[in-house]
Amino acid sequence: MTSLRSAALINVATHAIAVTLAATVMREGTPLVGYRRLDWLAGEPLGWTAGWIAWMICAIALVVMVSLAVRAGGASPRLARTVVLLAVIGASIDMLCDAVWIVLVPSLAAHDVHGFLVAERVLGFIGQVVANGLYSVAVLLCAFSYRRPLVRLLGAGTFVAGLGIVAAGLAGEARWLELATGPTMAFYCAWSLATAFGREGMA
Repeated sequence: MTSLRSAALINVATHAIAVTLAATVMREGTPLVGYRRLDWLAGEPLGWTAGWIAWMICAIALVVMVSLAVRAGGASPRLARTVVLLAVIGASIDMLCDAVWIVLVPSLAAHDVHGFLVAERVLGFIGQVVANGLYSVAVLLCAFSYRRPLVRLLGAGTFVAGLGIVAAGLAGEARWLELATGPTMAFYCAWSLATAFGREGMA
C-alpha cells in the first residue's frame, strides 16, 4: 500500500505540472493561437520541450499507478495483465508521439509548413485517440476491479472525460482538447487518490 500511495501522489504532482505547462507555455504551440504558433515553434522554445517531457513522465507514472492499483484491487490475473498491457501500449505510443513533438515538429514549423500541418494532425490523432483511448479503458477496467463505489465512479468519470479527448482527436479540434483535458486529469488524479487512500486501502 505504501508503494500505491506513493504512486498516487507522484501521479497527482506530475499531472498537475504537465497540465499547468500545457495551459500556459505550451498553448503558444497549438492551433488555438493560429498560425503564429509556427514562428514560436521554429524558435525551439524550452517550454515546449519541458512540457512534452512532463507528459512523458506522466505516461510512465500512469503505467506504474494502474499496475499497482489493479493488483491491489484484487483483479484476476487475466484482467490485471490486460490492464497493464493496455497502459503500456498506450504509454509507448504516447511517448513516441511526444518525442516527435519535441524533435521534429519545431523543425517542420521552421522549414515545411505543409509537413508541419500533416504531422500536427497525425500526431494529434494518434496521441489523443489511440494512446488516450487505451489509457481511458485501462483506468475503467482497473476501477471496476474494486468494490468501492467511489473508486468505480471516479474511474468511470475518467473514462467518460477521456472520451472527450478521443473526440477532440477524431475531429481535430484543439478547443475540444483544451476543454476535455482538465476534467480528464482531475478525474484521474481523484481516482488515483481514492484508490490509494480510500477506506480499507484495498478492494
